[in-house]
Amino acid sequence: MTDNPYAPPKADAVGEHAHGKDGADLYIESLPSPLLRVAIGTWIAAGVLSLVLAFRMLIGLVQTSAAVALEVVHVVAGAGAFGVAYLLRRGRSWATVVGGTVALLFMGESLFALATGSIGGLAQMGLTVLAGTVTAVSMKELTRIGRARAAMARMGLDRP
Repeated sequence: MTDNPYAPPKADAVGEHAHGKDGADLYIESLPSPLLRVAIGTWIAAGVLSLVLAFRMLIGLVQTSAAVALEVVHVVAGAGAFGVAYLLRRGRSWATVVGGTVALLFMGESLFALATGSIGGLAQMGLTVLAGTVTAVSMKELTRIGRARAAMARMGLDRP
């Protein structure tokens, strides 16, 4: 006797695998939550502000070796913030460790900016506290995204 064409599809016919989820379910699980998107946006804003503060120092200070070192720290911290945002988007849970290191650099930058009379230091400090807090709260989301992306990679469906 042949199979009933009107019967509901079987698990192997719709592409489900041993873990019980197909590619579409895993793709949905790999998307960041709104809270994680806030964290990513905050890290990007903090990185842009760090580069703006570096540019302020570039045009406002005499270029001694100490000033150049401070500018380099600002640029490295800004690039680090962009890196943290990228790692958060990819679902890497160790991005919180990198984010903590960049947050320490940002706190030092913001204190220096406040000491030199820039209100941007206060904004940098607020963005850093917000970014660090939201990133720490999003740790469970990062684990979920990382697991979904790993399962997608095992299925050959990993997306950039």
